[in-house]
Amino acid sequence: MKTIGIRQAKAGLSQYVAYAQRGRVVIMKHGKPVAILFGVAGYDWEDVLWATDKRLIRSILRSRKHDRTFSDDEAAAMMGLPSRRQTRRPQSAAFRRERNTASR
Repeated sequence: MKTIGIRQAKAGLSQYVAYAQRGRVVIMKHGKPVAILFGVAGYDWEDVLWATDKRLIRSILRSRKHDRTFSDDEAAAMMGLPSRRQTRRPQSAAFRRERNTASR
């Protein structure tokens, strides 16, 4: 993890974005953390939204106190997103053939 000032972040943003793909960068202002930069290269946009949604994180933390879990559809509804089932891409014919061959 790297800690930098906000002026450093402005001056070298592309450098810190590249660093964030390997580790987190905490941006400080007047000695206090104001933001965290972390890499999301290789993740789908939807996965990034799921992982960083404050409402979802709070709901998960509250539910853990009461031993309650949420399905993907319930979590999507909390965030105002379509169900994950509705947004999944169809599998290619080649992938289905490979999966069927492997399961035999």
